[in-house]
Amino acid sequence: MKFANLSILALLIGASPVTLASQYKFVATDNNPLTKICLAAVQDNLLRYTRVVKNNGFTYQVIANHLKCNDQNIADFAYSYNSIRTAKFINVYRKHAVSFTEIAVHSSSKGPHDIEVIYITSK
Repeated sequence: MKFANLSILALLIGASPVTLASQYKFVATDNNPLTKICLAAVQDNLLRYTRVVKNNGFTYQVIANHLKCNDQNIADFAYSYNSIRTAKFINVYRKHAVSFTEIAVHSSSKGPHDIEVIYITSK
């Protein structure tokens, strides 16, 4: 019985958003600091995101309310690629915060080795 429970737990962990994020390869289209911030946000590395924002002289409020990544608000952009932790952090600084309460699980017809390349731009 314990083995069955562990098998189910391993299956659920394998279907987590972290696993799904590996189906994407994110490529910055330029060397713009704002594009680097978009890239850090979508990779769901909160420490890297905060460092890139601060090292480039921006505030979290300005980025959360004004930066567009691929024509989406940065929090929405991060959330759309399952960067849940970073999206929620950014959302705290938005003037009109959006609720991210649904579980982001995407079904994909891609094979386990297919990677979709996403080119990132900023505005």
